[in-house]
Amino acid sequence: MNSEELIFRIETWTQSDSTDRVLAKVGNLIIAHATFGAAVQAYPTSRIVLRHHAHVISRHEP
Repeated sequence: MNSEELIFRIETWTQSDSTDRVLAKVGNLIIAHATFGAAVQAYPTSRIVLRHHAHVISRHEP
C-alpha cells in the first residue's frame, strides 16, 4: 500500500486545533476506528482526532 492509499489519519492535536503528532495513517475505515480507540486508551489525556483529509470523523477531548 502506498502513502496515497493511507487516507485516514489518527493525530494528537494542540489546544489551538493544529496537528501535534501523527500517530497513524491507515487505508481502511474499520482499522482507523480501532486504531483511534487504541490511541484514546494509550493517551487518555491527549486530544485525539481521526480524520479523512480535512473532515473530522471522531474526536476525543479529555
